[in-house]
Amino acid sequence: FKLKFPKNCQYLGKVSHDQALRLYKEAGVFAILSRWPEPLSRAGLEALSFGLPIVASDRGGNQELVKDNGYLVDPENPNEVARAIVKAINNQTLLSPKSLDLLRTRFNRQQILTSHLNFYQKIIKL
Repeated sequence: FKLKFPKNCQYLGKVSHDQALRLYKEAGVFAILSRWPEPLSRAGLEALSFGLPIVASDRGGNQELVKDNGYLVDPENPNEVARAIVKAINNQTLLSPKSLDLLRTRFNRQQILTSHLNFYQKIIKL
């Protein structure tokens, strides 16, 4: 079995961390299209840190990555995915700063520590 990609697409397989950073810098949009509910993606957080608009499946932790900085899609619907990617590319200058804002406000160290503390305090009260 061999995957056939259009000429403008490449399958890179596993890449080094340095190569991944270079790819993030070159990308215009980040797509994470998991078909199953998975936890919050580290790759998605890295994409936010590069200010990339996000196109993500509407399942699991991906929903935390997309607010007003991209689009949630049904990964089983190729037309919806394609439209969202084109829309994200066309609105990149509007969406990119919002990815950085989301990272700063939702995923900063203090916010995460506060969230964990609140969770542990609720457990202790049980």
